[in-house]
Amino acid sequence: MLTPLLLSLILSAEPAKTPNAVQAEMVLLHEAILVTLVGIETGNVEAVPAAFHKVHAAKAVTEQALDSGAWKPKAGTTVAAFKKQDQTFHQELEKLVKAAAKKDVPATAKQLGAVINGCPACHTKFKPDPPAP
Repeated sequence: MLTPLLLSLILSAEPAKTPNAVQAEMVLLHEAILVTLVGIETGNVEAVPAAFHKVHAAKAVTEQALDSGAWKPKAGTTVAAFKKQDQTFHQELEKLVKAAAKKDVPATAKQLGAVINGCPACHTKFKPDPPAP
């Protein structure tokens, strides 16, 4: 399945850039959300935990990038603040995985809403501004 990020990389006129650790985690998160949406639609959320376990594994790579300075949040914020908000976000992902593991489609759908509601606040606060042209 092609995610919008992957599709844009394929279709861009410039050579594809290797995503940084945070972008790679976001691609996996996007894919896991799609798996969840399809599961909710079909009434079968069994594939959801495996999809989010990939996101959890990518979190370790993100933390290494943060600790090494390979990725930094937006100027004016701190790595510590990012890590704190990221930990809270991943706790919400864990609730989603638990609901899906119980095959509770309504609870999975409700928790997916909580997860998605966390996205804009993090992106607004921490996503680095694009470089000036």
